[in-house]
This record gives sequence, C-alpha cells and structure tokens, in this order.
Amino acid sequence: MTLRRLLAIAVLGALIGLSGCGGPRNRDAHTFSHQDVFASGSWTGETFRAWDQQVDLEGRPPTYSDLGAYPIGNGRVFGIVGLSLPLGTVQDMLGPTYQKVAGLMGSVMPAVLVDGEPILPARQSTAWVAPCGVVRSRWEGEPVQVDLLQTVPPETDAVLTLIMVTNVGDEAVDVTLALQSSMPTDEETADGLVFTRGGARAMAGFAGANTRVLQRSVIPEMPEGIEQRLMPLGSFGTELEGAVAVGCPLGRVRSEESVGKLAYLTFASDAEGEQQILEEIESAGWELFEDSHRWWQHWHDRTLQVEGAGEEIDQFMTIHKYICRVQQAEAGGYSPMHKYTQRWIRDSNGPVKLLLDCGDFESVDRDLSYHFGGCALQKRIFNNLPLNLDVDVESPPRIDWSEVPTPKAEIASFVILQNYWYWQHTGETEQLEERWDYLRRALEGHHVDEAGRLPFHGDETYRFPGYELHQAEPGSCPDYVHLTLRSADSAFEYVAAAEAMAEMGEALGRDDAEIAQYRQAGDFVREATERLYWQDDRGYYAPAMSAVSGELYRYPFANICLRPLWIGYAQPQDQQVQNVLSALSHLYRTDAGTCRLTPACGYYVGMTPGYVLSALAAIDHPEAEQALEGLLVAAEPSGGFAEMNRPDDTPSRDVWGLHRIRPWEGGINGSAVLQYLTGFEPRAHEDLAFFRPNLPEGVQTMRVSNLRVGDANLTLEVEREEQKVMWRVTCEEAADGVMVASGKPRPLASFGMRPPTLKPGETLAFERPRVSSQVSVDVSEEPFDYGPANVRSGATVLLTWSGEVAEQVREAEGQVTVLDTRIAWPAEYLRTALVADGGQPRAARVILDVEGWPGAFKPDDWWTEGAGAEAIAEYEAAGGEVAKADVPAAGKAPSAGLIN
Repeated sequence: MTLRRLLAIAVLGALIGLSGCGGPRNRDAHTFSHQDVFASGSWTGETFRAWDQQVDLEGRPPTYSDLGAYPIGNGRVFGIVGLSLPLGTVQDMLGPTYQKVAGLMGSVMPAVLVDGEPILPARQSTAWVAPCGVVRSRWEGEPVQVDLLQTVPPETDAVLTLIMVTNVGDEAVDVTLALQSSMPTDEETADGLVFTRGGARAMAGFAGANTRVLQRSVIPEMPEGIEQRLMPLGSFGTELEGAVAVGCPLGRVRSEESVGKLAYLTFASDAEGEQQILEEIESAGWELFEDSHRWWQHWHDRTLQVEGAGEEIDQFMTIHKYICRVQQAEAGGYSPMHKYTQRWIRDSNGPVKLLLDCGDFESVDRDLSYHFGGCALQKRIFNNLPLNLDVDVESPPRIDWSEVPTPKAEIASFVILQNYWYWQHTGETEQLEERWDYLRRALEGHHVDEAGRLPFHGDETYRFPGYELHQAEPGSCPDYVHLTLRSADSAFEYVAAAEAMAEMGEALGRDDAEIAQYRQAGDFVREATERLYWQDDRGYYAPAMSAVSGELYRYPFANICLRPLWIGYAQPQDQQVQNVLSALSHLYRTDAGTCRLTPACGYYVGMTPGYVLSALAAIDHPEAEQALEGLLVAAEPSGGFAEMNRPDDTPSRDVWGLHRIRPWEGGINGSAVLQYLTGFEPRAHEDLAFFRPNLPEGVQTMRVSNLRVGDANLTLEVEREEQKVMWRVTCEEAADGVMVASGKPRPLASFGMRPPTLKPGETLAFERPRVSSQVSVDVSEEPFDYGPANVRSGATVLLTWSGEVAEQVREAEGQVTVLDTRIAWPAEYLRTALVADGGQPRAARVILDVEGWPGAFKPDDWWTEGAGAEAIAEYEAAGGEVAKADVPAAGKAPSAGLIN
C-alpha cells in the first residue's frame, strides 16, 4: 500500500468521524468527502468542456438527438453513460466479454433518496474526464448536489460509480444511495443483488458498506414529455412492479457536508470469479479510479496529441482515439459496441486508419492478427467475426486459403487495404509474409464480371438510410441507389486493393509474374471503371449502373463519388478535382459545411462529413475549413458520431441509425481532421513522410506530437505568418532517421532528388502560401436534372428489373430497349423515353414488367395512380401501344432484403 494511500485513508477517517455522516456501518472504508475526490488541482476536475452535455428538465425536454454517449470499458466489460436519464445511468452493458452472446446485460441506474424519496434534479450534465477512461456527471438542485464518477478499471471487471452527495440546503436531510438494474434479480446476497444472463453473472452493491435490499423501485418521477428512449432503465418507465434495488443508507447529512460511496456492478462467469472481483474492489477502492486514469493517461501520452488547434479540436482528437480504443475487445477485435458487437470488416476501417495515424501500432496489429486468426479458425473470410473466439494470434491455424469462401466485393478489398495501411505506417513485412495467401484469396474472391464490373456487397451505409426512410418517410429519398446494380464504389476499392497487392508483393520479393497479375487485374477494372462510370457531361462518376440495360444511375451519391481519393484509387489531379467539386455542387450545404447523401436525401451516414473533409483537403480546396466546422457540428454532444444524422445535423432518433459512438464513422472522421490539420501521410516502407498542414481560422500556432513513421517519432509545429503557413518537423526518435517532404504523397522513385533525412534531434522548416478562404464550393441553385433517356425513335421499350425477363422478351419480340426499374430514375426520364418533344410516341411499343415490384424507391401505386401511371397514360394518349410482359419470369421482385 502506497504512503499516499495510507495518508488518504487516515484523512478520510478523520473527516468522516467529524462529519457525523453515514452511521457506523458505513464508516469502515471507501467513504469519501467532496474535498477528497474533487480537491483543487485533482485530475478529477480536468474535464473536456467543449464536449460536455447539459440538460435542464425545467425547460424543453431533451430528445435522443440532444444527448451524447460516453463509453467506458476495458476490453471485457463495457457500458455507456449519457444516453438516458438520470445522467449517470450506465446502459448497453456487456461483460465479462465484449461479445454479445445471450444479449446485453441491461442498464444500471444510480439513485439518491432524500428523506426516503428518489430525486431528479433538473440541471444535469455529463463530461469526459481528460484524457478519457473516466466520466463525470453532476445533478444540481436542492437540497443536495450529486457528483458521479464512473469507470471500468483496466484490470477489474466491474463498472464503478462513485456517488458523492453534498448538502447544499440549510437543513440536515436523510440520504440513501441506491443502484437499480433493468435486469430481473436472480439472487439477494449480503453483498448485493445478482443478475444473470446466459453465461454472465453481474452483482450490484456498495464497497465498505452493509448494503440493504430496498423492496421498491427507486426510479424518480419523470417530467412530462420525456421520450420513452430516455426514460430511466428504458421501457420500465417510472413504476416497476416487484422491483428491488440495492441501497446504502448514509443517515443524516448536515448542511454543507458531503459524503460519497463507491458503488459497483461486477461481471463474472461464476460466483467464484465474482468473489475475487469483490475482494479486489474492497481492497483497492478509490485506487481503482486512479488505475483507470493512469492507464489512459499513459496511453494518451504515447499516442497522437494535438495542441493549439482550438479547445474543441484538441479535445475532439483525444476523444476519438479513445472512442476507437475503448471499443477494442481483449482478444483484439475492434467492434461497434452500441447494441452491436462482432468484429466487422468495414467497421474496422475507422479505428484501423485513426489509430495508425495516432501511432498505436500495437492496437491495430492485435486487431488485424485477430481477424486473420479468426478467419483461419472458421475457414472463411466473412463479413464479421465474434469477439471471443479462442484464437492463438501467435500461431494461428494453418489452412489452405485457395478455396476459402470470401465476400464478393467491397469488404474483401478492405481486408487487403487494412493490412496495406498498417504496412504504410509501420514498414513491417513479417505479418504480410504470414498472411499473404489470405490476402491473395481476398482479392481472387471478388466477383468481377466479363465487362470489368463488380456488384455492391450490401453495405448498410448504402442499404440505409434510403431503404428505411422510404418505408418510414415516403418520398424522402426518391433518388437512392439500389444494391442490385453494379457498383462504382466496389470498383474503386478493388483497384486500390489490387495495386496494394502489387506494391506489397514487390516489397516481399514475390514472383514478377504474380505481381504482374495483380497489376493487370487492377488495370482491367480501372479501364472499365473510367470508361463505364465516368460522366463527361456531368463531371463526376456515376455511382452505379445496370448490368441488364447498361443505364447509369446518374445521381451523385456522396460516399461513392468522394471515395476515389479516400481509398487511394486516384491522386488529386484534374479529373478527381472535377469529380469532387461537381458531385458536391449538388450535395454540399455551404451554410452548415455538411452534405446530403443524394440530391433529395438530407439524411446522411456518420462518416459522410469525414469523406467530404478528406476530399476537400486532398485537393487543397479552401472550403475544407468550412467542412471541418461541419464535421464538428455533425458530432453528438460527446464528440462521437451516430450511424445516421438527420437533415438538421443531429443524430437520428426516429428511423434507422440510432447507434452512437461509432468507431467506424468516428475513426474516419477523426482521420480526416488530422489529414486537414497536418497532411500527414507516412510511407514507412520507404522511410518517408509527407506533410501539408492547415491552420483553422483564428489559430496562430499548433503543435502535433507522436506522429509515427515506422520506428521514427515526429513532432509537427505550425505557425501562421500573414499569407503563409510555416511549419517545422522535428525527429524526436528514430533508428536511422526518416525523410520528410512537403506536398502530396507520391512514391520515392518519383522524386528527382531524395528528400532530406531527419536524424533524431534534427528539425526541418517548410512553408507554403496560405489557401485563400474566399473561395467556396459552387453549389447549384437549380434542382437536379436527371436528363433524358437514351432511346431511339421507334424502339420497343421494356420496363423490368430482371435480366431473365429481358432475355425471354427478346426471344419473343426481337430487339428491345430495356429501362431498368432498379435505377431510381424520375418520371420525366420515363416520359422522354416514351414521348417525343412534339407529343408523338417515341417508342413504338412499351412492355411492362412492373406488377411484382414498382421499382427502386417508388411507392406501390406509382404505376397505377402515381407519376408512372401518368407517363404511361400520356404515352397511350399520344397513340402508343402498351402491353404486359407475357413471359414465365415476369411479375417477380428482386431478392428479399433488397427491395424497398
């Protein structure tokens, strides 16, 4: 036991004895005063003020969109603070593993009873304690003020809550502390209440106290108008029949006195493990909070730090690296933990990119090793893996990867690219050697058709919000992309992955023929992508196309059109600049710095702000500064990002996308902010790093430290000087030094002369003109014009989604022109296919296959009473002939799950 801790216990004993609070049974240990915990200068008072949340229940009731999620966890036990009332309730808990097996372990609500009644002070707040790992909430009111500190210690499987009550009234009051769980109670013991689910066992109680079971609900009465999602313990409301709580009576607390107790919720697999955790808590007490703070402080100190970019941005970067790291399971896999779990391939893009940028190579290595070992164990490369597989990452199973099932597109590319990003940052090749057959199989498993096109995989960021919105809010997304089309996005990713395989293969000394095979595969799809998807007349890539009709989906789609630069498909040259600005001209909101997904869909997924900022920063466009502001506005109050945002830039609360603190979205957005601030791009395999920094408006100097390139650790210092940006790069440590260059990333071989090499202790200075802030994205004020259909006069037009129907109709009718109803074209497009400008029929005949399904994002009555019916009626009135498709395959719909 440390001297500091002995002194603290002695002081606590004296203070408690003088206070008269708590009665004999609560004086033995783990009883604190406000001064003990929140003394001036203590780390407990260092909160991230730019990302706290405040609610006042006497005003407008908060909505789910108004609240933010503050996660705590240690890789085995996880919970979220801040998303329900009273603030300080911990919900979506999991333990003793991050993997959801039988379901979540519910919520636990701290309660304070004054003179026998639970209180709900009107003014409440939640904030991060720097540098995260501990969350602080406060309830302000009379007669008591309540301060809550909550954490999950690094080595102790428990959610700990220190509940501090301060009497701010004039009279002494009787106080009882309590915990109530949303889980049914299975057992009452002398230490507390036990809850079980599946193989997990949780116990609620108080340290250093003879707890008491309260045969009642301690949920306080809630004000009118609070939406159900925010109610204490979720759907329980204010009355809970047969509820019990574990209580800790403190007795009389006099005016100006304070008393606090340590509450716990332990997680174990059995009673024996539970008892060990209880002994740890009783032995260590407050030191467990110190352990959490030290662990996260040490991690923060050796990873990326941004200082001087403004309080909001400095704190944002710390918060996001924490959000990604706290959602990593003990075995290694990253996971979106708010109601999800599992290690998802695409969801790992965010934490892999950001934590590599932050220099936490060890964390990313554990994740990639877990995925490789898990795929080997299950003998497939699948979309997701459980987080608790018994994987020996040091010696994973050796299997024949050549016939292993793989995803058909998109996420198979990410398997390769995540390992490629790791190699770019670290320069390490041992992992690539071990995983080469797995990476090669991921590329070979893609479904590339004879034309060089790939399908969508079915990513939720495309499937939703469009499909959900179409059902919940008809008409809100008539121009969304349907997932049974061919995908430009999958093509961008495939090309980047194939070229990455060639580059890594060269580093590993693979056979020239093998490397040529990867380059040829990438070239084949690149040529097809540029020929088929690039729209010269519009200046951006068509996000998708029909394999049946060859029609392009012409609407810009933010996450697809902005992908080429982000994924590494292309460099920021003339066509890519045009692609970014042309797409944004229909999607960007200059007033907010945020972006629609499509011209008609104001909802957007959580990483869209990151894609916008990254693209504008890559082309060095001055609007990137406004996009940075938009990205910060799009965050939830805690700094995290939701799965989907509403058109008002707040997290979704009515339709799909309710999940918060997403490591996928937040990691991408955090990485984009760092890209804007620094232009940092490591090429560790070449001992080379690029920088092209920007200073946000109003910032004069900025310092970014722990920028790692292989074994080198760099510090960037940036300063504004009139119309120039000046910066210095210092090498803090390195084995042999690292080359540093200014500008856009490119291979070392492209330099005429080698860039200068920095040795440890050396500094290089650079400058560049400041980008003018007077230029903005030229946003079109006109409604999006989809344009006319390409149908020759006198053609027979078939309206169907089915290639099989098209083939059967061609056999019966001869040549026909197909309009694919999976493309969400507007009625005017259909009208131009059927009727000429003069009012005469353009099509000689129209054959309809629309009874089984009306088409992409169209209401069921579109062809009977809606705009489609009107276009057909106009065509018939002009003298056109209409018939129904009379072939065996007609009248059906696309596969379940892909129709809206």
